[in-house]
Amino acid sequence: MFTVNQKVRPVDKDAILNDTLLHDSGRQIIKDAGCVGTVTQVKVEDDGRALNYVTYEGPGGILTQVYRDNEIEVAQ
Repeated sequence: MFTVNQKVRPVDKDAILNDTLLHDSGRQIIKDAGCVGTVTQVKVEDDGRALNYVTYEGPGGILTQVYRDNEIEVAQ
């Protein structure tokens, strides 16, 4: 499980940057942030699986995406 304020990045950057459901401006914010975001909140569902709220900041604004533990990794 990840912790609040931890720097993370998506395991599959290409899948995120090519996500057709993500608006172009959202993709640009993630790109501008170098695909590195900050965990701002962690919620645990009833089944025990965590939802990690990751915020990306770039010149074009701020974007928050939600990931499962297996979809992100600690940014080095």
